Formats: sequence, C-alpha cells, structure tokens
Amino acid sequence: MALPNTWSAEDKSEVLSVSPDGLTVNYTGYSLDNAMIRANCPIPPQCKLFYFEIQIDCDGDDNLIGIGFCAQEARLNNLPGWEGDSFGYHSDDGYFHHTESEQYGPFFSTGDIIGCCLNFRVFFTKNGLHLGNKSIDLKNTLYPCVGLGSHGASIKVNFNGKKFAYEAIFYDNFNKTFVDIEWLITEMKERNTLLEKKLTNNKQSKEEELSELKKMNEKTLEDMKKDLETKFQMTIQSKEEELNELKKTSKKTLEDVKKALKAEFQKNIQDKEKELETLKKANEKMLKGHPTNLHKNNQQKLISIKEN
Repeated sequence: MALPNTWSAEDKSEVLSVSPDGLTVNYTGYSLDNAMIRANCPIPPQCKLFYFEIQIDCDGDDNLIGIGFCAQEARLNNLPGWEGDSFGYHSDDGYFHHTESEQYGPFFSTGDIIGCCLNFRVFFTKNGLHLGNKSIDLKNTLYPCVGLGSHGASIKVNFNGKKFAYEAIFYDNFNKTFVDIEWLITEMKERNTLLEKKLTNNKQSKEEELSELKKMNEKTLEDMKKDLETKFQMTIQSKEEELNELKKTSKKTLEDVKKALKAEFQKNIQDKEKELETLKKANEKMLKGHPTNLHKNNQQKLISIKEN
C-alpha cells in the first residue's frame, strides 16, 4: 500500500518550488497569487487513518497558509477549503473552510507545527494539541495538500519520517499504518461501555429468565402435587371399590357354603331317618321269630344310629 511521502514536483502551482527531497515548499510568487500543492499520491481507500504535519519555517509577508486535503479536481490556484472538493485550516483567521467557513482554532505562524488527520472524521493539531473534530462530506479520493498565499512563506512536511509533535498518533513501520492512540482508547472505552451495557442487559435478562423459570417450576411442582393427590385419591377409591366387591363376593360365598352345608346336613338326617325306619321294620319282622336276643341287638344298633 503506497502512502504519500513527499510533495509532488508536478502537481502544484507554478509559484511554488519544492526542495530536492520533496519535503519543503517555498512560495515564490506575489502575495496576490494563491497557490496549492498536492502530495505525490492519494490516500488509498484501504488506509483508514492518515496523518501528517507541517512546520511553518516562515509565514511570509501576509501569513496566509492553509493545510488540509483535496481531490484531484481541486484547482491549484486556491487554498484548501475554498472549493467544495477540499477542506482546510487557515493560519490568518483560524477558520475551518469547507462548504462553509467557521471559526475553528487559533491562528498559527512561524515556528508552529500544524497537523491534519483523516480518520472517518477530520481534526487538526497545533504544536501537539488536538483542536477538535470536524465532519466533512467528501467521497472522492483525497490528497494531502497545503496552500500558500504569502510572499516568502515556507513550510516543511513530515509525512511519516520522524516522530510527530502530536504524540497520540504514530506511524507503525512494521504494519505500514498510522495508529491513533487516543482514538483507540476512546474506541476501547466505547466498546467497554457497550460491553458493560450488554452485560447488564444480559444479567437483567438472565435474572428475568431465572425468575420465570422459578415460577414455572413452582407451578409445575404444584401441578405435580395435584396430579399425585388426584391419582392417590383415585387409587384409594379404586381399592375401596375392589374391597367392597371382595366383601360382597366373600359374603355371597359364605352364604353359599352355609346353604350347602345345611343341605348336606338335611340330606344326612333324611338318610339316617330312612336307615332307621328300615331297621325298625327289620326289627319288628325279626321279633316275631327271636324276640329276646334280636331285641337287644337291635336296641344297640338303634342307640348307635341315634348317636351318629
């Protein structure tokens, strides 16, 4: 990923000159000539953070210097922010210029170091101090740029060659990216806040779920108790009915046994009576022939039959 690292020797106003190392820009025209220069390449879309600083070596006769970003279409005879496809922070009035101009920060002049950052938002720094965020509406590919309108003015840029005056941002040479520490801290705080809020919501949600579960369990337990009580009552009722049926059956069986025994007893009596009647007749018949001995024998049999 190629990042801007020098000023362009071609993409500039004719009244500006660039040092051989591509870092210093000098104003060689008259103060009535506004002039702008772009970096040697645009900021690539995959670059989510870009920051650079300029040191004001000389603010010139009129102290008119602007720093910012612009599209390729921005004209080179204007300062950043004086056209809709650019924006910038100016030294002479401290204004932020874009579609409208508004007071933004302090004036700056010789000896000051001014930074400009693009990271889903725009902000500028002065001598290492953050001056506040601004919103822009630019969807074009953007270039770092600087504009001069003061005779004798001179600036030197620091794209990523040395430590920035604004220490919250540094260039990670290993990953070839800019790192905004304050933005990371802010983002981490926001994420922590969201996480804490989410944890709180989850806790409340879990507590509500637990409460509902307890209610359901209590209700289920009551239902189980009622079901068990109902089944128990039904079982008792069923057993009582079985017992009553058994009692009825037992009583009926006992009556039948009594009747059977009584019938058998009556039959035995009848049989004995018949047997006795037969024996009497036999005795009477035999008495006629052997009155004494037969009478004694029959009397003993009669006694035995009666005893039985």
